[in-house]
Amino acid sequence: MGQFSMPIDTARLSFRQVQKGQPIIALQGNITLKDIVLEDLTHKPFVSLPLVSVDMASVKPLAGEIHLSKVAVDAPKITVERDKKGEINL
Repeated sequence: MGQFSMPIDTARLSFRQVQKGQPIIALQGNITLKDIVLEDLTHKPFVSLPLVSVDMASVKPLAGEIHLSKVAVDAPKITVERDKKGEINL
């Protein structure tokens, strides 16, 4: 359902090998995600995100560090339904 694309607008990836310890991988810049759709357990969409833009100040995945300067979500749609048993689709 929908498409998932991750164009890297102005992102920069750097790698540095150090003498002691883990290598350093770092990301900076902007990525844009388009047409993200999350489905519930019955495969019906419950979250639709036409456009998500993320500005990364510094992301070091091997060190578990994520510093974002901006996250913008355009026109999100959330559908929550309650069935006859009173259960919610989340």
